[in-house]
Amino acid sequence: MTGLSPACGFCRTTRVLCFWGMLRPYEPGSRVLLFACSLLLAAGIGVSCWPLDEQTASMWILGGILFLVSALGLLVALFGCESCVVRMRGDV
Repeated sequence: MTGLSPACGFCRTTRVLCFWGMLRPYEPGSRVLLFACSLLLAAGIGVSCWPLDEQTASMWILGGILFLVSALGLLVALFGCESCVVRMRGDV
C-alpha cells in the first residue's frame, strides 16, 4: 500500500513534507481539525508579522515558510484525500 491516490494532487507533496511515523487510521474529525489548526496558524502568522515595522530577513523567511505550510494544510483539508489529511494532521 503506497498511500497514493490517483485523483489527489497532494499525495506526493505530503509524503515528502510529512515523513514522520506510520500512516494512522482516518478519524471523522481529522479534516475539520486540520482546517482549524491551519487557519489559526495562517491567521496568526499574518497578524503577528503585519504590524511590525522593523523586520529582519530571517523573520520574513520564517514567517513565509510557516505561512506556506499552513496554506498547504488548508488546501489539503479542503481538497486532499483521506491519506493526505491524516499525514498532515499527524498526532494533533
